[in-house]
Amino acid sequence: MEQAEAIALLAELAEWQSRDEFVYRHKWEPDMLVMWDNRAVLHKASGGYEGQRRELHRTTIAAWQA
Repeated sequence: MEQAEAIALLAELAEWQSRDEFVYRHKWEPDMLVMWDNRAVLHKASGGYEGQRRELHRTTIAAWQA
């Protein structure tokens, strides 16, 4: 694939994945916990927690098979 074609494809994919039907916006409330699977979502902080402590923890769950 030529670079120009690849860049156009990446732009199309970026536009597609951020369509409103795929976007979840969270409204924070006190003592709330949110978890997501990094393998299946794109995520970013977009504000809304100004003046509050923002604490993040990473947890890894590994599948084990005998």
